Parts: sequence; C-alpha cells; structure tokens
Amino acid sequence: MAKPHRQRSSADPLTPRPATTETAEAALLRRLAYCTHPAERRHLTLELVVLYSYSGRQAEAMGHLRRLLEGTGDAAEQADYLLGLGQLMEQVGDHAGASVFYEEGLALPRAPTDTRYLLHNNLGYCLNEVHRHAEAEGHCRAAIAIDPQRYNAHKNLGVALEGHGRCAEAVAAYVQAVKCNPHDPRALQHLERMVAAHPALADAVTGLAATLQACRERVLAARRESTAGPRPKLSG
Repeated sequence: MAKPHRQRSSADPLTPRPATTETAEAALLRRLAYCTHPAERRHLTLELVVLYSYSGRQAEAMGHLRRLLEGTGDAAEQADYLLGLGQLMEQVGDHAGASVFYEEGLALPRAPTDTRYLLHNNLGYCLNEVHRHAEAEGHCRAAIAIDPQRYNAHKNLGVALEGHGRCAEAVAAYVQAVKCNPHDPRALQHLERMVAAHPALADAVTGLAATLQACRERVLAARRESTAGPRPKLSG
C-alpha cells in the first residue's frame, strides 16, 4: 500500500487519465495471471491497489487488500494491510470505519515501528473527525512517543486538545508541529483559528503573540524556500 496521505489521513491524490489507468490496469492483470511466485504476486497486487486508490476505485482496492490479509499469517504484513484498508476508508470519508481497521492493526503483535506510528496517528486523526477527542489524544501521544520528530501526530494532538477545551495545551502541540514541518501550513492555520476564536488565550499563554509570529515566519520561510527551489552551488 502506498504511504499515507495523512495522516492526513489524509491527502487527495491526482487521478490518472482514464486511458493511462486502463492501460496500467490491464498490464498488471496480465502479469498477475501468469505470475506464480508469492512475493511477486504480492508486489503486483499492491501496485494494483495503489492504482485503484488513485483512480477512485476504493472498493476494488479493498477487495484485493482483504484477500492479501486473509492469505497471510505474518503479523507485520497483516498490520500493513489493515493500515491500507483504513487509509482507503478515509479516502471515501468513512472515518468510523477506518478506525476499526486501525484498532485491529494495533491489536496485532510485532507490527513494524513505522506502521505502529501510522496506526496510532491515523486513528487519532479519525477519532478527532468523529469528535472523540479524549480518545484521540491518547493515540496521538502514543505516535509521538514512537517518533517525536514527525509532524502529523503533533498537529492531530493539537486538534484533540482543542476539541476538549484544553486550548493552552493545544498551542504547544501546534507550535511543535510547525517546528517539525513548517512546509505544511495546516498546524499554523489551526493555531491562528483557535487564537482568533479564544481571545483569552493571550492572557493564558505567556508570549503568545510572539510565538504566533515566529510560527508565521517559519512557514513563510519554508514557502519561500520551496518556491526558490535548490540553490546552485558556488565554487570557491
């Protein structure tokens, strides 16, 4: 399965042109029809899942992932397939359904570290989407404990804390998200909306105005860096 959008859960990939999709699908199906090696069949099936995911055919993608899930006894592979199934459910807006798959994945032993991070983070995101913020907080914190350098869990923790009224704590989570990845402006956008909606935060959080400005400057600098592209190396 492709790397998640989300956690956000969440991204909206560009859909390939129909002719390109049909040609790629036909080629993959032909290769699958003649392939007998299990590892190669798995690889081709996952390519087909990604193709269907990108072309809005999530139900077909889920069917292939379910068959892979049913055909393996390896807990690490099962966790990856359950993560993929949850991501596909997110793509069609079914956050409650996605949560079920993420919870099943977390119940498995020996899931790879990266997969566990994504299961916790994506589950936190989905629980926020259905307003179960107190539960979301625990999963966001679990993801952060696995990898504190990654952006999404900090952002999702901010949403969870804000959602159950702990706005001063949410400020810290959003600020940390900006520090981890200033190229993604969503944490700053959450922070700005929350500060605008709760003027009393200016008194509750010391130096809030300066902190907010520093976040804006980080995001602006990252945007300029992205626009400028790689700089040529100077000799000497």
